[in-house]
Amino acid sequence: MSTQSKVVSLDSHPDHGGINSRVKAQKLLEGFKSQSTQYARTLMQQMFDSADDRLFEMAEKADNNTDQSVYFDSMRIVRLKRKEIESDYRKNIENLFSDFWAPKSARHETSPDNSDLSCDNLSLMEDVDLEESLAISTLTSKIRANYAQDIHAIEQRLKQIAPSIEISPQTNPLDPEKLCTAFRDATETLDTEIKIKLIIYKLFDQHINETIGKLYQGINSTFIEAGIMPKIRTRMPARPSANNFSAHPG
Repeated sequence: MSTQSKVVSLDSHPDHGGINSRVKAQKLLEGFKSQSTQYARTLMQQMFDSADDRLFEMAEKADNNTDQSVYFDSMRIVRLKRKEIESDYRKNIENLFSDFWAPKSARHETSPDNSDLSCDNLSLMEDVDLEESLAISTLTSKIRANYAQDIHAIEQRLKQIAPSIEISPQTNPLDPEKLCTAFRDATETLDTEIKIKLIIYKLFDQHINETIGKLYQGINSTFIEAGIMPKIRTRMPARPSANNFSAHPG
């Protein structure tokens, strides 16, 4: 029997048709949302604990009183904003899953209102945005490289349960850029110097790269348990004169 014949599609299986198919797909996505928000809760707790320790350590090692005050003030601000950011990050993750089924016009989009900013402030804001964007872009690329197989498997399985949706990094709620941008949006109200924010981003980078694999593996395991593409063609590193794809469970 071929690999393709073992693939279970919620649209093509005799027991999964029409409305029933959509309901089962939505139930799977609800489960993934629950897994992801729980992961986000743990991720934020670990990251902010590390941030508190790191800022205190940097304050203790500061070369002068000015720098020390910056680190202590930033530590206080981060502590005050922690719960809000943790909550906002979880909400942003939930919205990613809500948006999966929504038409583009109904999706949650963030667009800052810059209408009241002076030219100087707008220029400064653009510089800060650029640094933050570069940090998020670098982090996203790192996650994509480290977990390419897992991400590819999730995308293929999402296509199987939701064939009417064009699955891409823009629509996959578990895409690294989505998860990282959700964090950036959650920290928008963190009023600290850019160097402090970049420290926070660095810690987020460290913690998400160390732990996101478990979430991705858990999502793929749930798909497999539901009979969704238990065997899948996963991307292999390109080599000369070699097939770039290999079929195995994943």
